[in-house]
Amino acid sequence: MRIAFPIESYDGKESVLHPQIPTAPTFALVDTESQMIRHLTSDDQPNSKCTGLEALGSPLPDAIVVATVGAAALNALRHAGLRVYRSMNCETISDVLVALQQGTLLEVAASDACVTYHSCGGGCDSCGSSCGPK
Repeated sequence: MRIAFPIESYDGKESVLHPQIPTAPTFALVDTESQMIRHLTSDDQPNSKCTGLEALGSPLPDAIVVATVGAAALNALRHAGLRVYRSMNCETISDVLVALQQGTLLEVAASDACVTYHSCGGGCDSCGSSCGPK
């Protein structure tokens, strides 16, 4: 399986996860069969915000791991054929791969998706009353 990760900066499997797609500085792609990891960049893709599909390259990965995801992005990712997993308490790509191997990595349910637009750039409940519906 090929899994994409929004990350803070690239440090191989020790890359620290970024909580969400729209504000991720960069991405990594891991092939779980070969254990190969590749650095992806979204610097040249200004339209990669929200779903991040453009930043993930072609062909698209099989899955992506996020801490939070909006309902529209979740639907777009799923429509594109990606499975969307929640990073839960994982801090690095390595942590996620261990959770996947142990069978504790869970897919994001539609009921778990955030339905509010956050003008602050943070995730669900991160900016209080300054955020409102899109």
